[in-house]
Amino acid sequence: MLNVQSGMEIYHFSVGSRDETEIIRKKLIAVKNEFKEKETQTKTVQATTVIIEEGKKDSPAEILKKRLARGEITKEEFHDKIQRT
Repeated sequence: MLNVQSGMEIYHFSVGSRDETEIIRKKLIAVKNEFKEKETQTKTVQATTVIIEEGKKDSPAEILKKRLARGEITKEEFHDKIQRT
């Protein structure tokens, strides 16, 4: 694990020699790459199991009740159709 320094420490350190600045640059790139790698790993999800449930089928009377509740048919139409089923 790399040792991460604060921005102020890096600024003061980079004022030093060219070799010291190069070391800091390499450390920063390594930390950035490590962060990107961890971020990519945590976002990957693989589905291994798929669950399919069959839907409940409503009876004709239940369908008519729902249509009546939504206002798609009138009470008279509801009673006429219920008598036919």
